[in-house]
Amino acid sequence: MSYYCRWNRQIDLGPEWYGFDYFERADMDVDWDTVADTFGRAAGWYLAILRSYESVIQTAYTGVPEDLLPRLSRLCRENPLEGTEEVTAFITSVLENSASYTLTPGNAPLNEDIVEYFLFENHEGYCVHYASAATLIYRLYGIPARYAAGYMLLPDDFEQQEDGTWRAVVTDESAHAWTEIFLEDYGWTPVDVTPAEDGTVRAFYPGFDSDTLSSALGSLSLNMDTGNDDQEEQNAEIRTRQPVQGQGKQFGTEDLQNMFLLLGAAVLEGLCLLPLILSCRRIRRACRMEKAGCRQIFALLLEMMHYAGTLDGYTGGEPDFPEALAAAVPDIRRQEAEMLQEIVSRAAYSMNETTAHETAVVREICIRAENAFTEASENGKSFCLNMSGLMFETEI
Repeated sequence: MSYYCRWNRQIDLGPEWYGFDYFERADMDVDWDTVADTFGRAAGWYLAILRSYESVIQTAYTGVPEDLLPRLSRLCRENPLEGTEEVTAFITSVLENSASYTLTPGNAPLNEDIVEYFLFENHEGYCVHYASAATLIYRLYGIPARYAAGYMLLPDDFEQQEDGTWRAVVTDESAHAWTEIFLEDYGWTPVDVTPAEDGTVRAFYPGFDSDTLSSALGSLSLNMDTGNDDQEEQNAEIRTRQPVQGQGKQFGTEDLQNMFLLLGAAVLEGLCLLPLILSCRRIRRACRMEKAGCRQIFALLLEMMHYAGTLDGYTGGEPDFPEALAAAVPDIRRQEAEMLQEIVSRAAYSMNETTAHETAVVREICIRAENAFTEASENGKSFCLNMSGLMFETEI
C-alpha cells in the first residue's frame, strides 16, 4: 500500500485484488479554511480525530530507553536543536560522518544495542541500521517517529500489461527499511536516510526546505567522541596531584621500614577478614543472580570466559559459538549451548520478553560454567570476578 492513499471498498476487483484511491502529495496540503461546504461535516470529523491522534503520538512515538542508549542520548543532549529541519540536518550529518553503507556489517554483540554499536564502534550498516538510528534521534528530540519496513519499488519496476494495467514483481531484493515522521495533513510520511551510491544522505519530506538544511549543516559542529569523560577527568585529576620531580619529602630507611610494617599489618588484617568478605559476596551474588535478566547473566558468562582466557573475541552471536562454548566447558552440551544462544538472541531482538523458565535455564547454564571453572582452576588458584556489579567467585 502506497502513502497518501485510502482503501476503496466500493471497487470490486475480485478476491486477489485491492482498490485504492491515491492522492498526489500536492493534494495532501489542505487549506482547512476553504474546505467546500459539501465536505464540511467530514472535515470536522477528520480534524477531531487528527487532534486526538496527535495528542497520543506525542507520547507513544517519542519514547526512548535512554539508559540503554547512553552515548546516543548524550550526543543529542550536547547538540540542542529545534524544528524538524534542524534535526533532519543533524541526522544527515551524523550518518554521513560516522557510518558507511554495506550489506555485510558483521554480527553485533548480543549484549549491546545495535544502534550504538553501528554509530560508535562498527560504523557500517545497511538500511535497517540507518532507519533505526534516525528514528531514535528524531524521538530523542521529541519528534514523533517510527521505524517502518517493507518494499521499495521504482517506476522502472513496473511493466504495462496488455489490458493497460501495470504490474511489478516484488522480491526480497526490494526489501527496505526507512523512518516515518508524522506531518499534519500528510499523516505518517517516509523519510529515507539510507545513503545514495556516493555516500550522501538525501532525506526529503513534504515541506522540506533544502536551504534550511544546508544552513543547519553548515552550523553543526559534530563531535562523535562520547566516551567516558568522567574517567578522563579522574585521570587528569590524578595527574595534577602527582608531585613534580625533585620536589616533596625524601624517604629514608626508617620511613621505608615503617611503611613495610604498616603494609604487613594491613595484609594480615585483610587475610583474617577474607573468609567473611567472600561469604558476604557469595550471599550478595546469589541475590543479584536471582534478580538478573538472561541478557545480563549471559554477559557475565562471556566476561568470565574472557577473563579465564577462553572464547576470546566471541560475542555470543557467532554461528560457531555453541560449539566453541561446549568445547571450552565440557559440562555444557552443544544442544544446551544452542538453546542458550537462541534464548539470549530472542531476548535481545524479539518484542516478546523471555519467560521465567527461560531465564532460569540461562542462569543454570551460567552457574554450571562457573562451577566447571572452579573445579578446573590450576594449583588451587583462587580468584574473584566482579562483573557488572555481580560477583563470581572461583576458589578451591
